Amino acid sequence: MNKMIRMAGVLAGIVSLAACGGGESGGTPDPAPPVTPTPTSSTLYIGYYTESNVADPDDPTPGVLYLYLPDTGTSFTGEFFFSYVGCVGATDTGLLDGLRVNAPTGDTINGGWSGDVDGNIHTGNFSGAMFNGNMFTGTWTRNGGSQKFSFGQAPFTCSYTFAGNGDFTLYAVNDGTLPIDVDLTQPTVPVFRFDLDPNIAYYTLDVLDEACLAAGGGVASCLMWELRTVSTGGPVSVVYGTGGTPDQPLTTGNYVVTVVSTDLGGVVRDYGSAAFSLP
Repeated sequence: MNKMIRMAGVLAGIVSLAACGGGESGGTPDPAPPVTPTPTSSTLYIGYYTESNVADPDDPTPGVLYLYLPDTGTSFTGEFFFSYVGCVGATDTGLLDGLRVNAPTGDTINGGWSGDVDGNIHTGNFSGAMFNGNMFTGTWTRNGGSQKFSFGQAPFTCSYTFAGNGDFTLYAVNDGTLPIDVDLTQPTVPVFRFDLDPNIAYYTLDVLDEACLAAGGGVASCLMWELRTVSTGGPVSVVYGTGGTPDQPLTTGNYVVTVVSTDLGGVVRDYGSAAFSLP
């Protein structure tokens, strides 16, 4: 059995540039470790990372990134969790240390990451640069290259490949390639509308508490709701809390919705985010 797409890494004050294999795969998630609070002057970037289909020809799988990046050249640290359903269970988390250099001109970000997936420690590096003035693109690598992991005994086995490298893309909130309309006619039950590429196979929608992210909240506290589902693309209308994970009540505050879609080959076809507020 190959790994399954989760695509919902909730990261605060960080950028998750790890590959595949871990995630929430049953039971109650472990509490996320504390995260370094975001700098006073910072911008929320959201995007996705992908595995190279050369480094992982078996099951290349994308994931979502959430990052509060300092607006000036300085270091940032934090916590992330891997965006895939692993074989063993629980919520697999890790840490990274990064540096933003020469902001706001000549922007680059780079650093190292480490994390535990299904009881195996993985480490690597990442680097990227500002592109077109509104997004960061870059690459990540895993120390030791690609590696296949197997668990259990026949006929009850589970296996996946952890790619040795891949790419990432980060956008400021409300940017991306996919416009998302947020209908707040019933504020506590918003409706999200978007038009997906006709070649997709899956999409994931996440709603996040922006204040929680800004305060350095982790996996267990910032995700309000998530929907993962198969799709053939086209116009989509999603009512908050319908299907997916149990939803948390929306109250007065600021939130962000993200959508990422992929085709059967794990290629990201759509990505977008939108901020919305409840009075």
